[in-house]
Amino acid sequence: MSESSVGFVELAPMIPWARGNIALALLELEGMNQAQSASLTLLVDAAAAVDVAAWASASGLRCRAESTDPCADAYLETFDGRLYEAGFSLSIAHANKQRRLEWRRLDGQLLGFTPLRKAPKWASDLPAAWDAARSAIAMRALNQTLRWHGDITRFRILDKRDKTVAALTVRQGELETAGPTSLEAPTVVTLEPLKGFESAAEDVRQAIFDALGAPMVSVSLVPELHAHAGVDVAGVSSKFAARLAPESPAGNALASLLQLMRETLSVNEAGLRADIDSEFLHDFRVAVQRSRSLIARMKSLIDPDALEHLRAGLSWLGGATGPVRDLDVYLLNIPRYQHLLGIQDQTSLEPLRVHLMRAQRRAHRTLVRELDRERYGEFLDWWDDLLERTLAMTQLDLAAMSPPAALPIREVASTALAKQWKRVCKGGRAIKANTRAEALHELRIECKKLRYLLEAFRSLYDDAAMAKLVKSLKRLQDNLGDFQDLEIQQERVRQFAEEMQAGRNPPPLSTFLTMGRLIEQLRLGQQQARERFAQTWRVFDSPANSRFARAAFVEEASH
Repeated sequence: MSESSVGFVELAPMIPWARGNIALALLELEGMNQAQSASLTLLVDAAAAVDVAAWASASGLRCRAESTDPCADAYLETFDGRLYEAGFSLSIAHANKQRRLEWRRLDGQLLGFTPLRKAPKWASDLPAAWDAARSAIAMRALNQTLRWHGDITRFRILDKRDKTVAALTVRQGELETAGPTSLEAPTVVTLEPLKGFESAAEDVRQAIFDALGAPMVSVSLVPELHAHAGVDVAGVSSKFAARLAPESPAGNALASLLQLMRETLSVNEAGLRADIDSEFLHDFRVAVQRSRSLIARMKSLIDPDALEHLRAGLSWLGGATGPVRDLDVYLLNIPRYQHLLGIQDQTSLEPLRVHLMRAQRRAHRTLVRELDRERYGEFLDWWDDLLERTLAMTQLDLAAMSPPAALPIREVASTALAKQWKRVCKGGRAIKANTRAEALHELRIECKKLRYLLEAFRSLYDDAAMAKLVKSLKRLQDNLGDFQDLEIQQERVRQFAEEMQAGRNPPPLSTFLTMGRLIEQLRLGQQQARERFAQTWRVFDSPANSRFARAAFVEEASH
C-alpha cells in the first residue's frame, strides 16, 4: 500500500514518535467527520528555512498571505499528569484579543471550548459537560506547565483558477516553562486540505517533505512541545512502583523501598507547605505510613538502634500530618454530603464548609511550623545517611549487622506476606453477622498492612495474579473503610456542630437541622457498608486468591 493511498490519521499509528529537529504530528481537523481530510502538522527546527511560496510553486500552485497575528497558549495540567494519562490536554488559547479554554484529545481533536475570564484551578471550574476531564482531574489543582507565545501567519494555497485548495499556517515564537525559563519554540506548520482538493494538498505535502528531508511522524503536538522545553507532561506519578531482584539481599532491598518513600516526601513537601491541593499531603502521609508498616513487618533487617530512631521519627511525622489530613477528607466529602442530602439542603452545609476551611488553615499552619523545626531537617538528614550506608553494604556487612538482612528478599518477603495473609484470613473468616464493630476495625488495619506488603513486593511474584489480589483487597479495604469512617464521621459532625454553635457567629437553625439529617444519612451508610461486608469478603477470600497466596508465599515460607 502506498503512502498516498491511506489517510494521514491512518498512517500515524504505524510510525514511531520523532525526537529530532523535525517531527510530524497528524491531527484530525476540528469538527470534521471521517469522510473529510485530516490536517498535517509539522514541528520544524526554528533555524530551518520556511518558504511557503516555494512549497506552493513546487506543487504548481501559489500562496497568498492572509494575516499575521499574535497568539499564545498556556497548557494546564495536574502535578501528577492526570489529564495526560487520560489522553487529554487543557489549554488557555489567546487570539484576536480573546481568551478561551480548550479541551482536546492528545491527537489534537477539539472536544470543547468556552470563553474564559479566569484561569481554572479545580475540576469544578470547568464546564459541567466536560465530565471526562473533570473526573480525570478529580481533587487535584491545575497548574500551568508551559506557555507557547508568538505569531501565527495564515496562508491560502491557490490553484491556477484561484480556488483555495488548502489552508496553511506558520506559527513561530517561544516556549516558557514555570522556571521561568524561555527558549525558541520549533516552527509549527499546519496544512489543512479542503474537501475535494486532497490531491493538490498532497502535492504540497510532498513538496514540504522534499524541502525538509524525510521527517518522522508523531501523533500528538502537546507532548512534543513539552518535550522540546524539557517538561515532562506526564508529571510526577504518585503510584508506588518498585522493581526488586528476588535474590538481592533483603537489607539492601528494604533500603531501596524506604528510599522510594523518602523521595516521595521530598517531591511532595513544597506542594504540602503551599497547600496547593490535598493530594500533596496525602501522598506525603502515605509514604510515611508505608515506611512505618514496612519496618514493623521487617524489623529484623534493621539495626536495633536505627530502627528505634526511624520509628520515632516516622511516628512523629504521622502524628503531625494527621489533623490536616482529617480535615482535608471532610472538605473533600462536602459534595458527597450534599448528594446524600439532596439538592434542597446543599446551601445549608455552606457554614459547615466554611468552619472546616478555617480549621484546616489553622491546622496547616501548625503543620508547617512542625516542618520548620530543626527536628524535621535533622531526621531527614539522618534517614538519608542511613539509606546511603545500608545500600552500600555488602552481603557480609548485612550478615554482621543482622543475619536475616543477608537473606534473599524473596525469601524474607514470602515469610512476611504469609504471616500477614494468615492474620487477615483468620480475622475475616471469624466475622459473622453479629460480630462487634471493633473486629471489623481491627481487620481493616490488618488489611492495610497486607496491602502495603503486597505493593512493596509485587515485582517478586506473578504480576497478573498479584494485580487481581490487590484489586480485591482494595475493594475489601474500601468496604471496611466506609464502615469505620462513617462511624467516625457521625461523631465528628456532632463535634463540628458543637464548635459552630459555641462560636461568635453561630449559623442559622437550618444548618444544624441539616447536619442532624446528615448524621442520620451517615448512620444508614454505615449500616449498608456492614451489610455489604459478607459479599465483599467472599470475593477477596476466593479459591483463586487463596491458591495463589498459598503457592506464591505461604508454602514458600514454610520450607
